[in-house]
Amino acid sequence: MKSRRKLVWWVVGIAGFLLALPFLLQLNGILPWSPINCWHYDVDINSGRIRYTRYFAFIMVSQHTEESALSRTLLPEDIKDSQPDWRRVFTFSPFYHNSPHHAFHSAINQIKQLETTWQIGKLTPAARRLSAKRVLELWEEGQIYHIADTYLRALSDIAFRSDAENKITDEKDLPTIH
Repeated sequence: MKSRRKLVWWVVGIAGFLLALPFLLQLNGILPWSPINCWHYDVDINSGRIRYTRYFAFIMVSQHTEESALSRTLLPEDIKDSQPDWRRVFTFSPFYHNSPHHAFHSAINQIKQLETTWQIGKLTPAARRLSAKRVLELWEEGQIYHIADTYLRALSDIAFRSDAENKITDEKDLPTIH
C-alpha cells in the first residue's frame, strides 16, 4: 500500500513537471513566441483592419478585431466582395521586447504613417480614400509591407509640400508610383 501511494506521488510529480516544462522553457528563452503564452497582431491586407489574438497554454483565450484609420477611410463598396486575408505583423511573449520579423512587420506602423500624412497634408476625404486603397493594392501585389514604402514616402513628400504651402491635397496631387 505504501509503495502504491509512493508510485502515485511520483506519477503526479512527473505529470506536473511535464505540464510545467513548456512554460519553464519559454521563461528561459528556449521557446520564445510560441502559443504557450503569446500575443499575435495581424492585419487584413484587404481592408486594413487589425486583429489581436491572445494564446495561453496553446489555447486562444481572446481575439478581437479593430478598425484602423485606413479601414475607416474606405467605403463599404471598397471591401464588400473581399474576404479577410490576415497576415501576421507582430508576435510578442512575456519577457521578450521584440518580435520575429514577419512579412507585414511594419504594416501597422505604415497605417499610422498614412494617418499622420493625411493630417499634415490636409488630404481631402477622397484623397485619403484613394491613398488607402493604393496602400492595400500594394500590399496585395507584393505580399509584403516593403512594397508600399516608396508610395508612402512620395505621399509624405507631397503632404509636407502642401503643409509648407498651406494648401489642401486632393486626389490629383497624389503620387502615381507603382
